[in-house]
Amino acid sequence: MMKREVIKEAILLDEPIDELPPVVMSTPEIEEPTIDDSIKENAMSSVIANEIANTYASIDSIKSIIATLSSEMPEREDIIAIMNQLIDDKTIHVGMLQKAMDLIDGKSNELIDGGIEAAEIASHNTQEGE
Repeated sequence: MMKREVIKEAILLDEPIDELPPVVMSTPEIEEPTIDDSIKENAMSSVIANEIANTYASIDSIKSIIATLSSEMPEREDIIAIMNQLIDDKTIHVGMLQKAMDLIDGKSNELIDGGIEAAEIASHNTQEGE
């Protein structure tokens, strides 16, 4: 009912519609942001690194399933074999993702190798302390 009242008021205007000022619609010019290649490479490296982390989390989850199966249903070696095959496949996928990351940015493998080296040193130091 509100719309009818508005329309009636518009029709009952004293001024003819021709004399109303024109409405000018314009959209402001928006400049597209430029993204250089290094930003794109960092973004893709980040996406791939996230996928690697997710794959490792999946491997850990499957290992947990294997541990549960081994203790609760040791006779189901067939299922345990399937789970071990999944771990092998996912480990291969991690290697492929690392290779893809290296193709995007050669420095990524240096960072991965540095992380592995740091982990080995920490592990070695922990073993010496025992």
